[in-house]
Amino acid sequence: MPDDLDRLRNDLGLFAAAISMPLEPWQVAALALKTRLTAIVAPRQSGKSRSLCVAALHFAFRHPNSRTLIVSAGEDAARRLLAEIAATASESPFLAGSVTDEAAALLRLSNGAEIRSVPASERQVRGWAVDVAIVDEAAIVDSDLILNAVIPTTSARPGAKIVLASSPAGPEGAFYDLARQGDEGVEHVRTFHWDLADATWIQPAAINAARGNLPS
Repeated sequence: MPDDLDRLRNDLGLFAAAISMPLEPWQVAALALKTRLTAIVAPRQSGKSRSLCVAALHFAFRHPNSRTLIVSAGEDAARRLLAEIAATASESPFLAGSVTDEAAALLRLSNGAEIRSVPASERQVRGWAVDVAIVDEAAIVDSDLILNAVIPTTSARPGAKIVLASSPAGPEGAFYDLARQGDEGVEHVRTFHWDLADATWIQPAAINAARGNLPS
């Protein structure tokens, strides 16, 4: 069993399969967190939120006493993410002992690691010091909040990571600028572009309808 747990700690793909939340290889690659900041530019319904949930759980599982902060565009989205993470943890034999405090929007694992899920507001974000800061739908989160509240939560933690994931929303804002930095090879930033064709669960009719009704 210890050897099996070590393999799960060191392999996000194996961990995802073990908790019945399998990820595609291109999702696993984007969440390796090998640079300080990771930007994921992805189509809608390509599994962004699900992948972020698994990545947050995996980091907490492999890093005892770590702190992960997930920031969502709204309060309902923050609650849904925490509920999905908590449900996944509660059904996994090797994540047994996790405790959810809904009032504090917090999941605590038996190894002392914590995952906190909050809406995108300065009051909710400021004051935390975390090992991983994750922003879901970052393109519609206020740029000042990302730059002046979310990113600073990692400044006091050695080796801390930041993940910004979103569908694109236009050529402006913090998410757009940081994703471009990764594309241009800026040190400490890496950008991944998920291809719509890889998300085989999205129906072709839905893709064609979107192409006819939405901006490119």
